[in-house]
Amino acid sequence: MKILAIDPGTNHSGFVEYDTLHGRIRRSESKWENASLLDWLRQESCWRDCEQNVLVVEDIEGMGLAVGKSTFLTCRWSGRFQEAWEAQGGRVEWVGRGEEKITLCGRATYRDPRTGKMRGVKDPEIRRAIIERFPAVGGGKVPQVGTKKNPGPLYGVASHAWSALAVAVTWAIRQGQFNGGIHG
Repeated sequence: MKILAIDPGTNHSGFVEYDTLHGRIRRSESKWENASLLDWLRQESCWRDCEQNVLVVEDIEGMGLAVGKSTFLTCRWSGRFQEAWEAQGGRVEWVGRGEEKITLCGRATYRDPRTGKMRGVKDPEIRRAIIERFPAVGGGKVPQVGTKKNPGPLYGVASHAWSALAVAVTWAIRQGQFNGGIHG
């Protein structure tokens, strides 16, 4: 199965193509212009040739806080991505940030040992949880990412592509389809 995962944004989105069978990233884009991504979704027929492939988009969740124009623009782009994919007969799934935190980190909040205050799980904890799920086969300080000379399975993932990868890995785990390359 191949998962196309999107972390939508107002003008640019993070993107990852994750191959669950081989447990590797086929492509990642940290800031893909939304209009270009939309065009790609409309014409990427190879994704829809197989019913096993899925588009997974990070869902916007209400947190009880006031939101601004950028949140609504992001919602519009999410809907446009969905529409483009479904118009070609593709399947779209949604993963919320809270679901990512619980699935990847085992919790959405934690008590800070220094202050005793409750804190929410942040991007660095999510990134660390993703890295720990992949084999340490590359070079450098983080062998799961590796170096240009000795790349790991996560080589090339940067910026917003990490958020898109969190979407893909969360959905794959929830569906029993995750293979971080350790067993395959």
